[in-house]
Order: sequence, then structure tokens, then C-alpha cells
Amino acid sequence: MIPVFSLPPVITLGPVPSTNAYALHLPDLPALPEFTVWQTHCQTAGRGQGDNRWESEPGQNITCSILLHPGFLPARNQFELSQTIALAVCRMLGTFTADVTVKWPNDIYVGQRKIAGILIENRLMEKRIVSSVVGIGMNINQQRFLSDAPNPVSLSQLTGKTYDLTDMTLRLQQHIADGCLQLRRRYAEGSDGKALQAEYLRHLYRFGTWHPYLADGCVFEGRIAGVTPEGYLQVALRDGTIRQFDLKEIRFLPSQPMARDLTSH
Repeated sequence: MIPVFSLPPVITLGPVPSTNAYALHLPDLPALPEFTVWQTHCQTAGRGQGDNRWESEPGQNITCSILLHPGFLPARNQFELSQTIALAVCRMLGTFTADVTVKWPNDIYVGQRKIAGILIENRLMEKRIVSSVVGIGMNINQQRFLSDAPNPVSLSQLTGKTYDLTDMTLRLQQHIADGCLQLRRRYAEGSDGKALQAEYLRHLYRFGTWHPYLADGCVFEGRIAGVTPEGYLQVALRDGTIRQFDLKEIRFLPSQPMARDLTSH
């Protein structure tokens, strides 16, 4: 699992609003070593997708950003990078607890509870990804969550243990480096992405089972059937049709009695 070269040392910052914002504003970012990690033990305005915010008690969790240089990857295939990162996080957490899944598009769950979030910000040039900053918030030792997030959980809450954050960040760095090197190797060899897609679906939260969702103002029952190469979520309806959804177009609902069905809308 450990990469064949030495990884850059982890850079620890003081309090910052966001490690992603800090890294993206560095003028020499393209020249810095791949897999450089910036971490902080006090992130004051951690970001998720869109307007989402990430709650993290100072000194209790992983809040970091990791630099990638995936120049080999065409911009049209950037969802493969998202899959690679999500699976790397799943593998890392899977060494400590069971039932780790990816809730589309960028959340990591253990059972029905969210343990980590991922935000990837890419810089593109001539249809290639020249650099990516991967922000990761991972709940490690926090015991109480005060925000209105409905279902957070920490690794410590799950296992009853306390973890060294430096060690956990290094483990995360290694797993991500390993996954990205495998992706790079696959492109060098000209192999297809079927194995990556299959592994992603095996780890996909709610894949293949019926659950309630909300879209277009209607509650309906659907079964996640897959994810397109571009990253759209494919959901099968009871009438046999399959609909595709982009980010923020569909909301996952807790399992409960059905209201209206989307097919009758």
C-alpha cells in the first residue's frame, strides 16, 4: 500500500478559514510536490459542496488538503479522480471500522452516519487537469456535534478509542497516494476503468436497494442503479425508467412510508 517513493512531509498550519482556500492561493502551487498535505487543527470555515459548511472541533479531527498533479487525466474523466479519492478514504477508514461507504457524490458514511466529507477543486488547462486540491474533513476524536447536521459520527464514537491525529493524517496521505498512483499506472498501461467503477459501486451507499428520495418537489421511491462516467447519479424508478441527477438535484431521505411517486408527477 505504501508508495514507492518518499511522500512530502505534512505541513501543519495555524488556524485558517479553509485549508483548500489556503492551498489554492499559493502562487507556487503547480511547482510543489504532489501529495503535499496542509493540515490544521483549527479550521474556522471549512467548506463542502456549494454552501455547505464542515463542523470540526479544534484539535479533534482531520481537516486537511492534499495536492495532486493529475496531468495524465483528461478533464472529461475527472470523476475518476473523485472515485479514486473516495475509495482511498474508504480503505483507510476500513482498517478501523466496518460498513464504510460512499454516499454520492462526496460523503463518506459508516452505516447511516456521516464520518467524512471530500471537496475536490481542479485547475484545468487545455482539457487536462493540471492540479487538484483535495480537501478532506474526517471526524476522528470528536464526541459532541453542535451543528444542525443530521447524522455526524466520529471514529472514536464508533470504536471507543482515541487516535493520534498525526498518525491518521499520514495514513490518509499514503492511501490517497497509493490510489492515485494506481490510477496513473492504469492510464500509462492503457487499461479501461471497469475495475475502478466496479469497486466504486461495491462501496456506493444504497446501491441496488429501494429507498425514498426527493426531486422536483416530489417524494418517490428509487433504486440507485449506477453512476455515469461524468458523475451523474442514475436512479431506477418503480416503472422501470431510469433518471439521471446532477449535484443538488436529488435529496436522500430517511426510509419511511412513501408519499407521492415521481412517475405520477
